[in-house]
Amino acid sequence: MADGSGPGRVTLSGVALAVLILVLIVASLYLFIAQPFWFPTLASEHGGRIDSLFMAVLIVSGIAFV
Repeated sequence: MADGSGPGRVTLSGVALAVLILVLIVASLYLFIAQPFWFPTLASEHGGRIDSLFMAVLIVSGIAFV
């Protein structure tokens, strides 16, 4: 529609939502890549294998749901 009231119009709330989603995506990517809050030190000899399994599940889940 020529008057801007139909589907596909740009509204302030739509732009605000897009910016919020973009900020959440960028923050999530930063936390995943930089890993500032990651696993604690290993508590047993099996800790490395458990961490590897967790990382594999995280990657597979990320690929499957994205």
